[in-house]
Amino acid sequence: MKRLLIISVLLLLMAFPAAAQDLVVLKTLQVQFWPEYDQPAMLVIYDFSLPAEATFPVDVNVRIPAGAQLLAVAREDAGALVNVSYNGPSRSGDWDILSIAVDAPTVYRIEYYAPLVKTGATRNYAYTWNADYPVETFRLLLQQPIESSNVVTSPAAQEVTPGADGFMYHSYTAQNVLVGEQFTWEISYQKDTDALSASAVGVAPAAPLGGNVDGQISLMNNLPLLLGMLGLVLILGGVVWYWLSGRTVRGGKQTRNRKRHVVQDDDDEEDADEQTYCPQCGKRAQARDRFCRACGTRLRRDED
Repeated sequence: MKRLLIISVLLLLMAFPAAAQDLVVLKTLQVQFWPEYDQPAMLVIYDFSLPAEATFPVDVNVRIPAGAQLLAVAREDAGALVNVSYNGPSRSGDWDILSIAVDAPTVYRIEYYAPLVKTGATRNYAYTWNADYPVETFRLLLQQPIESSNVVTSPAAQEVTPGADGFMYHSYTAQNVLVGEQFTWEISYQKDTDALSASAVGVAPAAPLGGNVDGQISLMNNLPLLLGMLGLVLILGGVVWYWLSGRTVRGGKQTRNRKRHVVQDDDDEEDADEQTYCPQCGKRAQARDRFCRACGTRLRRDED
């Protein structure tokens, strides 16, 4: 009898975690679909949270399609996403199951890539949610790819609104999804190019830039200063040019004057030579000779 009681207690303890697991409720679950964003596939993003009154920690199992390319498992912490540990994925039929230890009522995120069916210019994708847990607010959100048209979802999107990132978003929201419900959302659109949406993402101001924005330079506001600086440069350039050209002209005049002076001296010497001859041999003497260079006779000059 005692042994039977011990076995019953052990079986009860073993069953308790499974029972507690069945009590898990997702407060919010948002699934985003970004087709052909930065890869020619479907980027799927899960964001879910548990109620604040839930008992933590608790393991939450999430299904993703078998063979999907898992990118990240994270949680929000002080406004940023940080990686968290998880178990798996473990294969179960057409699904891979991730087990995440949730320890706070914050948002947890899972990202993965799934194949996108392409037939000519038509793109198709079918998503299925198997409700392993009840969900209070279940939202589906499709980011419309660039250069796409004829976007159709089934069930039809309830809203089509522009997002802060410049993309159009098609959304569908359901309330109080029960355990065991299966929900399928089919997506179809036309696209003639292979351009990825990420290529169109740029940095743009949230509002038109005004005259008082820090770091902005207004050409019109600074036009007088720019014109003044340009005038100063022109004046300085003119002074330098005038100074350099003046030196060149004056230098040229001095050279020509010196040349003319030398020529004049030569003429004077020639005139003097024409008037001075040796009285003995008649040899012509140079301007400064005192004696004849031919016979040595003393020369007669007027100054003598």
